[in-house]
Amino acid sequence: MLLGTAPKFIEPYQGTGPATNAAVAGDIQVTFDALLAMPLVESGLVRALGMTGLQRSPFAPNVPPIADTLPGYEGSSWLGLFVPAGTPAEIVEQLRADWIKASALPEVQKGLAAAANSPLAMSSDDFVRLIQSEAGRWREIAARGKIVLD
Repeated sequence: MLLGTAPKFIEPYQGTGPATNAAVAGDIQVTFDALLAMPLVESGLVRALGMTGLQRSPFAPNVPPIADTLPGYEGSSWLGLFVPAGTPAEIVEQLRADWIKASALPEVQKGLAAAANSPLAMSSDDFVRLIQSEAGRWREIAARGKIVLD
């Protein structure tokens, strides 16, 4: 989510917490933050300018995607469950099945929603393809921007 406040620019922050605090204080003009910042939007302390996903989020239905004004823009995030390399396929599949079952429980759904997360079940192969696709996309963006990791 993109948040906007007062017109100033400061160097990058060490995480979204300090950046969000700076936005609320009016020390910076724009920051990217998680949907967890929606209470700040709802209270009027900051204004949500756009979502980084391609579609509106059910957690912030009144905030348009940035892609509406900048076609093709996407910067969504995801969480995944990982196991050590070499874990037997039957254990991986059992963990996957257990996650799918657990993620359907009302208390888990409530906890995920409180953190603005929606569970998504996919096969291990689809998850590997997602990771490869994301790595390739961000590798290309880093190369175009001449971004080098120290």
